[in-house]
Amino acid sequence: MGAVVVTAAAGPAASTRATGVMVGGTTFANIVGVPLGTVAGQLSGWQGPFWTLAVLSLAAAAVIARRLPADSGGAESTLRGEVASLSNGRLWLVYLSVALVQGGIMAFYSYVAPLLTDRAGLAEAVVPLALLGYGACALVGTSLGGRLGGHRPYAALLPATALTALVLAAITL
Repeated sequence: MGAVVVTAAAGPAASTRATGVMVGGTTFANIVGVPLGTVAGQLSGWQGPFWTLAVLSLAAAAVIARRLPADSGGAESTLRGEVASLSNGRLWLVYLSVALVQGGIMAFYSYVAPLLTDRAGLAEAVVPLALLGYGACALVGTSLGGRLGGHRPYAALLPATALTALVLAAITL
């Protein structure tokens, strides 16, 4: 939903850069949130951060519902048109690519703490710092990708995806 809203608001000329800014915001949230959540989980048990996020999500939903402008009535879409778009093979390739890259990144996040402590031998106290460093690098990459993607989308997308695959493959070793 965020990508749809931000690209519509920015217009075709700036949609890639606007998407980069939006993803940069979520990356920044991970830079701060994941290490803080890790520390909170270490102090309060793994459920503590999830309860906190549930309460914050409800508060955010209330603020968004109150502040979001009414639908501007952009392009009308029909169920028939939406279903027809699913016959586009290139669209499914994009869906598959996004699912694989995001799935790999989420799998990394799911197992990074045990990888750092059990395999790399780092102390639990160091895990939030490692996550902070990872998040900072991800923010830099997202910002550069958003800027480059506006001018040369494939020059940004293909190397970034390949690099992500290489890093995830290296972690398995």
